[in-house]
Amino acid sequence: MAPWQGIGSGRFLPDRIGRFTTGRSEMTRIERYSDSASPSDISPPAITNACHIWRARVRVLHRGPYGVGCAGVLRRRLIERRWCRHSPPSFNRSGVPLSGLLRAVPNAWGPKVRAESGEATQTRTGPNEISFTAPANLALVMLSPQPNREVALNSDRKTVGLAPIGAIEIVPAGAEVFARWTVDKENMLVAIDERRLSRLAGMEFGKDSFELQPPKVGLIDRKALVFTNLMREEFQRGSEINELCFDGLITLFATHLLRNYSSLREQSDPLMSGGLSPRAWRSVSDYIQDNLSGRLSIAQLADVANLSPSHFLRAFRRTTGQTPHQYLVAQRLTFVERLVRTTDTPLDMVARSAGFSSNSHMTATLKRLRGITPTDLRREVRRG
Repeated sequence: MAPWQGIGSGRFLPDRIGRFTTGRSEMTRIERYSDSASPSDISPPAITNACHIWRARVRVLHRGPYGVGCAGVLRRRLIERRWCRHSPPSFNRSGVPLSGLLRAVPNAWGPKVRAESGEATQTRTGPNEISFTAPANLALVMLSPQPNREVALNSDRKTVGLAPIGAIEIVPAGAEVFARWTVDKENMLVAIDERRLSRLAGMEFGKDSFELQPPKVGLIDRKALVFTNLMREEFQRGSEINELCFDGLITLFATHLLRNYSSLREQSDPLMSGGLSPRAWRSVSDYIQDNLSGRLSIAQLADVANLSPSHFLRAFRRTTGQTPHQYLVAQRLTFVERLVRTTDTPLDMVARSAGFSSNSHMTATLKRLRGITPTDLRREVRRG
């Protein structure tokens, strides 16, 4: 008998794994086995049993820790199959089916809501424990203190500590998580769609690949608590819950996670912290230079930066130290000075090219802000 045969108990048959363990890569075998899994193969005990068997088999064949990773992939695929094909659908308060991002959390623990950017649930439950593989990037914020909370992430080693109100826990997609609490618990759990988070990372940092970096147990995040309290207020509206509002709150919350708990946070420029991302700034700056002669509105520039007008105004000022209008006028005057110094273009044409309504308007603005007129500039060049 092979070392992996006979491991486990119940109705799971080791020889069913054997049919998928020859002639292909481990990942391909895992895909074939999970895709063919029957209802009896995807019950929680059967999934645990299958992972033990697969881990032992790969350890023997590959002589290394490779089996741990393979077992994790197998567990995730089997759990996803159980959620997608064998679990009854969950619905939010408007009757819209949930996508499965929070199906590991029992519906009896609290209401759930779905938005375009992810899902959220406000849970209240007594002493309990939970163990599952995260189907999405998850973030949990405590709304009640949790003494002696036990947490394990991708490990059998449990960390025990105090999780006060406002403590945040982050579980990257695909991670195996275990949690146990010994007192009544209330928290907000947010699941963020992987594609939406990658899109946010691309808009914020110009890079859509990243790793979430979970903080230590008990770390208080006051800004995250503000977001979750706003979500809790929405839950309290009952049937009048506003899912568009939830979508905005989850988006803000997700951006906060990327800025503070991801591998991308080290790439942000301290001078632009809280301002436009480097990618957004390049897009806005290039757009202004390409359209100096036209009328530029805040709405246009905000659209280029993929921000709301109010957010854009704050971010632009933090990035440049100027309002968009002040910056635009400065760029137009720089363009005027360059054109006047290097060409013989008539001044009225220079004014129109730079976006001024007339030569007199251009002259007055240049005199007021730079202390010189276009005629004086051209005269200096001719003298030199």
